[in-house]
Amino acid sequence: MSERGELAVRLFDGGCNCAQAVFSVFSADYDIDAETALRLGAAFGAGAYCGELCGALSGAALVCGAKYGNSSPEEHEQKYLCKEKTAEVIDRFRRRFDCIRCMDLLGVNVSTPEGREIADREELREKRCAGFVAGAAEILEELGY
Repeated sequence: MSERGELAVRLFDGGCNCAQAVFSVFSADYDIDAETALRLGAAFGAGAYCGELCGALSGAALVCGAKYGNSSPEEHEQKYLCKEKTAEVIDRFRRRFDCIRCMDLLGVNVSTPEGREIADREELREKRCAGFVAGAAEILEELGY
């Protein structure tokens, strides 16, 4: 596991959600302080709390925006570049894990009480999610973030 992957997993194990763990490991590189990174990532855990796009991948997408995002509507080339770079991260994640939706990756919908109960009982956070967190961080590293 890469150094940033290990750090992201430690943050995740320490109570950060998956998006926060990935985003905060890279945020300082883009002049985003740790508190702001945690706040921005807070809404994206567990597939934005509805089981959709994996939170670790959402955290990686936030990193793409921090590096390549446009800061005004007129920056069309920058907007296209961010879209392209984000698609590249998503494609690599999909190839590595076969899918990108939280509920597909875990096999349960953690946005429901029943799904959370199954996830807790089967320790999916520890057994599966930590790998997605590490993988998202490693993909970003491989791509030079």
